[in-house]
Amino acid sequence: MRRFLDKTIWIFLAGNKFVAKIKLAPFYTLDMILLLYILSINPFKILRWTARLWPALLVLLQATIWFTYDISQANGAWRDYEYMLRRYAMGVYFVIPILLFSGGLEVIKYIQSRYIMIVFTTLSFYLLWRLNLIEYSPSWAAFVIGVLLIYHIGKIMSMSKPKAYDIYITYIIILILIIITKDPGGGFYRSPLLALMAGAIYLIINGIIYQIKKIHIIIYSASILLLSFMSIAFYFTPPGEKFYKEIYCSSAAIIKANDSAGSCSLQRSRGDPVGTIKTRLSFWAAIVEYNTSDPIRFFFGSGHRKAFLEVVPTNEILQPMQARSDAALIEPHNSYMGLYFRYGIMGMLLFVSLLMLVSRACVLPRPRWSRAAAIGIRIMALVYITTEVALEVPYGAMIFWLVWLLTCNVAPRFAGKSLEKAGG
Repeated sequence: MRRFLDKTIWIFLAGNKFVAKIKLAPFYTLDMILLLYILSINPFKILRWTARLWPALLVLLQATIWFTYDISQANGAWRDYEYMLRRYAMGVYFVIPILLFSGGLEVIKYIQSRYIMIVFTTLSFYLLWRLNLIEYSPSWAAFVIGVLLIYHIGKIMSMSKPKAYDIYITYIIILILIIITKDPGGGFYRSPLLALMAGAIYLIINGIIYQIKKIHIIIYSASILLLSFMSIAFYFTPPGEKFYKEIYCSSAAIIKANDSAGSCSLQRSRGDPVGTIKTRLSFWAAIVEYNTSDPIRFFFGSGHRKAFLEVVPTNEILQPMQARSDAALIEPHNSYMGLYFRYGIMGMLLFVSLLMLVSRACVLPRPRWSRAAAIGIRIMALVYITTEVALEVPYGAMIFWLVWLLTCNVAPRFAGKSLEKAGG
């Protein structure tokens, strides 16, 4: 069972929202797999890692206290209890790094050794989403591909003589990234590109500091940049648009026999004002204003009883959002702000402490470029959750911690001290 679970969890990197939200009875698959993980791991290992990663336990304790209080004060319909349970899950998902350290190192090894397969699996899920066959999150998919691109580049740069196969794979990953990152309604998804830019900038700065002198690295980097610009430019040309439309619509005609390729359309406008930068900045400012107006909320948060749009001060930007029928489900699209609203400054300090302890337990790879790529990936993860709903949802929390542990030195190809020796 354990090996089956180890080989299963990695697919959440590729399937994210679709796979995580498949329901089995009243539970989602990801929740069931996490429960099975708890039951399959040696309890002494869980206790040992819980003691080492104690901030996760404190966040869970704080969330449980809030949840108990919210339940005692609630007298509404069943839907209100369901929403409170959803919000409480944010605190529960903080135990994920404990589970991964206790029994999930095989998952990390599996991802590190088969990350190319994850790239193509992600592309497959994306194509199914474009054909309207599944529910999917292309933004999360693009983030995962960007992380694996940086990971692959770190691996290539650490080689004295990269193989042609590895260089070709780099170009393929970039092309897949561009395909997934492009918003069907026009433009590109901002959050994964912002995260990728942060990771790439760190790699560039790292290269400048160490004065790159290897000519093959310079040629390799220049060719990647050239291919990226050429691919993006091709996307906005009439031939490029026609080329991709023919691919998608031909696939749709094969899979959906009742539709014709001629009726296929690539346009799927997002059109949601929640996605605008102006609206999200208003969300965050309103949360800060609301929590800082009361010492208890400032230090310990507001709990799970209400969504932030139901309690924060209104203004001309927030008023249309607060009048929506789904206002109780809208998150601030910033996990730091979501954490601050639910659990206050105390929750944020515990999150930072947990990241520091996980980083101490997670030994970075020894080769310089692999180490630089690992740090760049961590920066990407921290930047990405600044503009997305991440730690609040099961697939987001799982991907965040899987990506963070992807930087650990657990694969046998890396030299140096392993995580297994460091963690016990």
